[in-house]
Amino acid sequence: MKIHQLSLFIENKPGQLMEPCRVLAEGGIDIRTLTLADTEKFGILRLIVSDWREGARVLQKAGYVVNVTEVVAVEVLDRAVAWWHCSGYSTTRIPTFSTCTRSPSAEEKRQF
Repeated sequence: MKIHQLSLFIENKPGQLMEPCRVLAEGGIDIRTLTLADTEKFGILRLIVSDWREGARVLQKAGYVVNVTEVVAVEVLDRAVAWWHCSGYSTTRIPTFSTCTRSPSAEEKRQF
């Protein structure tokens, strides 16, 4: 399934992650997941939110430059071995998400 990811730059200083989270909360936007890649001076915050259009709008209104990217999301069974099982096949790494190119067979699913 394709979904939209919001990316924005934040300074690598204490407390900087709180502000975009506060802006989203005040806008009624739920954060589904986030990742942060950082360097010494700044970080790139990547977010999947409940309403990407409204999330981008409230963040931009708060002064953030927001990049919207379409990414592929895969639902993985909530089991310790689910990702290991998937990774035994051809996988493609996509920022913050990974996809399997082959679904487990009915027999393989029963093993979970």
